[in-house]
Amino acid sequence: AFPGLEGHWRRFEEAGAAGIHLAGSGPALFSPVGDKSEADRLYRVLSQQGLEAYCVSTVVPEVA
Repeated sequence: AFPGLEGHWRRFEEAGAAGIHLAGSGPALFSPVGDKSEADRLYRVLSQQGLEAYCVSTVVPEVA
């Protein structure tokens, strides 16, 4: 349904991303990482390849 998805997926893999997932109707690819330094590295690599990349973090609610 999305032309070029395989190529984008491959670029994630080549950048060292693991556990790649597809989300949204865009579609969007994402890869959870263990720490901020790995997220920053992956963001830089994908951005340098010309992909629209974002580095975000999850929101963890406080437990009362």
